[in-house]
Amino acid sequence: MDTATSLLMFQMVLAAGFTLWLSIALVNNLQAFASSAAAVGGTLSMAPLRQAPAIDLPLCSRAIHSPAVHRAALMVVVLLQAGRCWPPGRAATTCCWAAAWTQPGPG
Repeated sequence: MDTATSLLMFQMVLAAGFTLWLSIALVNNLQAFASSAAAVGGTLSMAPLRQAPAIDLPLCSRAIHSPAVHRAALMVVVLLQAGRCWPPGRAATTCCWAAAWTQPGPG
């Protein structure tokens, strides 16, 4: 196998794996949206810094406590995972899922 073919195969496997990983993450974020929003909210509100022993940093003044902002931040993540902001990502996801569903099953 020549170098160009090897690189192409590597890129295809990498793209397919990344697409599958993003698809699983997308389904997870959509099925458990409230839990994911709470996790994002914990990060944006810097809650771990307030747990014992509390760390008092000037950075804590930037904490965001609004649940609406937490949900909006998660929606941005979901849109990026879905590939809506980058058309080649959407095409790659569609092609990988189409290829997976059109393969003949066992037996």
